[in-house]
Amino acid sequence: MNGHARPRIAPGPPRRSGATELARFAANHGITLFPWQREAARYLTAEADGGWRWREVAVIVARQNGKTTLLIPLILDRLLKGQRVMHTAQNRELPREVFGEVADLIVRHHRTLLRSLPRFANGQEEIRLLNGGHYRIVAPTRGGARGPSNDLVIIDELREMTDLDFIAAAKPTLVASPRPQMVYLSNAGTNASVVLNALRSRSRNDDSLAYLEWSAAPGRDPDDVAGWREANPSIGHIPGIMDNLRSEYRANSLGGTLAIFETEHLCRWAAALRETAFRGSVWERTRMPDALKDVPEPYALGIGVAPGWARATICVAAIRPDGRIGVEVYRELRDGVTPRQVTEAVDDFTRARWPQVVAYDATSGGAGEFMRHGQESGNAYDPLGPKAMTMATMDATEMIMAGRLAVDDPLIDFQIGMVVKRMVGPDGAFRFSRSESLGPIDAVEAMVLAAHAIAFTRMPGLH
Repeated sequence: MNGHARPRIAPGPPRRSGATELARFAANHGITLFPWQREAARYLTAEADGGWRWREVAVIVARQNGKTTLLIPLILDRLLKGQRVMHTAQNRELPREVFGEVADLIVRHHRTLLRSLPRFANGQEEIRLLNGGHYRIVAPTRGGARGPSNDLVIIDELREMTDLDFIAAAKPTLVASPRPQMVYLSNAGTNASVVLNALRSRSRNDDSLAYLEWSAAPGRDPDDVAGWREANPSIGHIPGIMDNLRSEYRANSLGGTLAIFETEHLCRWAAALRETAFRGSVWERTRMPDALKDVPEPYALGIGVAPGWARATICVAAIRPDGRIGVEVYRELRDGVTPRQVTEAVDDFTRARWPQVVAYDATSGGAGEFMRHGQESGNAYDPLGPKAMTMATMDATEMIMAGRLAVDDPLIDFQIGMVVKRMVGPDGAFRFSRSESLGPIDAVEAMVLAAHAIAFTRMPGLH
C-alpha cells in the first residue's frame, strides 16, 4: 500500500514536461526519484512558449517524504545548463545539506566544468561553473536576496516565513532571466505563515502558480490511514514510514498534541489549533455527486463575500426528493467584485429558474444595492443580521451532523479546511469565520446561507 503519487490539490497536469529526462538525469547521478517526486517534476519542468509553464511552483508535503532530495537533481541540472540558482531557508542547515550533495556530485562527475572549487564557508557557500552556472545560499532576509540576477530561486521551509520582505527583494532578481522560476517547499503552515498562506489562497486564481499539496483531505480523521497515504506519498518507498506514523499518532493522541501530528504528518493547517464545527469524517458524509441533478424548484441562493469584496461566491440549494438539502456553487466572481456584478449573476440564474430567495450577510456590505435590485427585479432578497447569521451557521452545522446536507463542489471542500468556529456568546453560539492569514471562506458562507434559506424561509411551493 503506497502513498499517493498525485497531489490532492494541483492544477491540471501539463502537456509537455522534461520530467522523464530529469528522472533519467537523476538516475545517472545515483538518485532514484519516487513516483511523487517524478510527478512534482512534471510541474517543475513543464514547458510553454519557450519558457516554463509555471513561473512559480509550490511543493507542499508532510515532513520526511523527500522534498529536499527532489532539489538535488533539479539544481544540478539547471547549473549544468548555465543557470543561476539562489537557495534559502529559515534553517540554514537545510540548504547547506542540499549544497553539500550538489557540490559532491559536481566534483565527482563534472569537475572539469568547475570555474573554481566549491566554497563551503558559512555565509559564503557557492558553486561557479565555466558555463556561467552559479549556485549560492543566502540568508532569508531582504538584504540576503539582493545581489546578482537569478534564473531559479528556491525557498525551503516556506512555512517559517512570517513576512514578505524576502519575496519582495528576490522576485526582481528574476526579471532579466529568459526562463525565471521560483520554487517553494514546505509542509503545512500556521496562522503566522504569511507567505505560504498567501500562496495557498491565490492558488485557485493564479495561472502562473502550480500549487501542489499532498495532504489529508478535510474529511479525514487524524487516525484515518487513507489520509496518511494522501499526505505521505513516500509510504511504500521509505522503509518504516508507516510504523513511524503509527507511533507518532499514538504519542500525540495520548499527549493531547494532535495539532503537531496534523501539521507535520497530515500536512494540514492544524484543526486542533482551532475549534472546528464537526469532525472530518462527518463532513465526508456530505459529499454527493450531482447533488442537485433533476431537483425541482423551488431554489434558494446564498451570497458569500470575501473581505474587501476581493471575491464572491453564489451557492444554490434545493430540497432533494430524498429530503436532504443539496448545495452547489453556482458562480464564482474573482479579482475584486461589486454588488452590481453579484446581482447580475443572480439575474442570470433567475432567467432560467423561478421563484427564488436570495440570502446574504447584511454586515458584508452591498445591502443597499441588493435591496434596490430586489425591489426592481422581484427577487426576494433576505438580509441576515449578526444574530440570524449565527443561527444560520448553527442550523447548517446541525444539518451536516444529521446527514441532511448533500454537497458537490470542490471549492467548498477546499475552503472547509480554512474554517474556524468562532464563539459569539456565553451560551455556546458560534459563527464560521476564516482562520487568520488563511484564504477566504466565501463559498462556505454561501453554502450556509443557501441551505438556511431553503430550509427555513417561506417560499411559494415549499411546505
